[in-house]
Amino acid sequence: MEQRLLELEKRISYLEKYMDELNSVIIEQQSQLDRCRKALLHLQPNDQESPIDPSSSHDEKPPHY
Repeated sequence: MEQRLLELEKRISYLEKYMDELNSVIIEQQSQLDRCRKALLHLQPNDQESPIDPSSSHDEKPPHY
């Protein structure tokens, strides 16, 4: 019985360490995403229409037609 408890404690300890490592990775990835978002907002001009904007009409012919 004592051996089983020790084995369970080892497993729990391992899982806690693994969970802390995963949490650190998630925090770093979120920080990278935030930086990428900010950089993208600075690169994208606000006065131009987005090509994926659903409100823009995509059926219009270009002016040279």
